[in-house]
Amino acid sequence: MRRTVDKAGSLLIEALMAMVILSVSLTLIIQSLVSSLKAATYSTDYAKAMFLVDNKVFELTKDKFTVSDYPRDGYFPKPFEDHSFQIESLGYPDDKLNEFIDTVHLQVGLKTSKGNKMIAVDTFVLKPVEEN
Repeated sequence: MRRTVDKAGSLLIEALMAMVILSVSLTLIIQSLVSSLKAATYSTDYAKAMFLVDNKVFELTKDKFTVSDYPRDGYFPKPFEDHSFQIESLGYPDDKLNEFIDTVHLQVGLKTSKGNKMIAVDTFVLKPVEEN
């Protein structure tokens, strides 16, 4: 009779161990999915910011604006009206090329679910050649 009691007790321990292993495994899987979702959200925000930066640099160069003619800060048009930009002309460090090249510091502000984020880019823009 003692043998049946031992077998029943070991079956209960095996069931409890299986439940512990299953719960730990499910916890790790859920944590992995959550961190994957966070990474995807961050990647989406970064891609959106880079798209807006590219768009703003294209606007600067397409109509041959100088940076001083362009608005210093503002908001993007719809559907990105929650996102802001700031542009600053830094000039070019070499005096010989300063009349041809402008260093532009561009910041794009993103409103995300976790607050505001800023992405800053420094780039060079050719100044328009004045026609005589």
